[in-house]
Amino acid sequence: MEAFEGLLRTYSPDTYENTSILELGCGTGTYPKALLQAGLKSGMLVDGSKEMLRICEEKMKAANITNVETQVSLLKSRL
Repeated sequence: MEAFEGLLRTYSPDTYENTSILELGCGTGTYPKALLQAGLKSGMLVDGSKEMLRICEEKMKAANITNVETQVSLLKSRL
């Protein structure tokens, strides 16, 4: 997690506090939660599982994180 935060702080085109992320396949939101608590501006979290997003939303609410949106992906693999 520290490495990912460090990469964002180093290579984002703006300050960390003005950087937003889009995470595809966010699962329960463990990584975005940590990044948002460290001062990231906002996040859009997408996952194909409604249950995973429900857990993610509960996790964000419990941590008083309000600068995040979630969305269920409707894309299906064609493999």
